[in-house]
Amino acid sequence: MDNGDSIQGGPIGTFTLGSALVDIMNHVGYDIAIPGNHEFDYGMENYLSLLDKAEYENIACNFIDLKTDSTVLKPYTIRELGDKKIGFVGIATPNTLVSSNPTNFMNEDGEIIYDFAVHFDLENWDLEHDFWEVHYNVFDLENECEFSTKEE
Repeated sequence: MDNGDSIQGGPIGTFTLGSALVDIMNHVGYDIAIPGNHEFDYGMENYLSLLDKAEYENIACNFIDLKTDSTVLKPYTIRELGDKKIGFVGIATPNTLVSSNPTNFMNEDGEIIYDFAVHFDLENWDLEHDFWEVHYNVFDLENECEFSTKEE
C-alpha cells in the first residue's frame, strides 16, 4: 500500500514523469495507492494516464470531479485476508490544490474543476468489516483525521 508522493522526487520520476515508478510499483506488487499532492506535479492528464497504467487500485474518497460531483477514484476497497475483511479508505491531502500547481486542477477558463473535500460521508457506505483504519496525511493538524475500529 502506498500513501502518496511516490512518482516524483528523484531523477527516475522526473525523467519519466512518474511512469517508471508506476512500472516498479506494478512489478513489486502494490495492491493499493492513495494519491499524495505530488502525484499531480506533472499535470492532471499525466496523472490520469498513470492510473491507466497502474495494475493496483488507486483510491480516494475526497478527490472530487466538480463537473460531475463524484469521486474521481473509488473511495474505498475491501480485501479479504484469511477469514477477515479489511476495508481501506483512501483520503488525499486536502491542501493538494495549493501544495501542487493549482492550474493542474483548472479548466482552460481558469475555473477549479477538481477538489479535495475535507468532509466525507461514511454513513451511507455499505462496509462489512472487522477492522478498518484511515490515515489522513495532512499538514493542517486541525483537520487531521485518524481513526480505527477493531473488533476486540
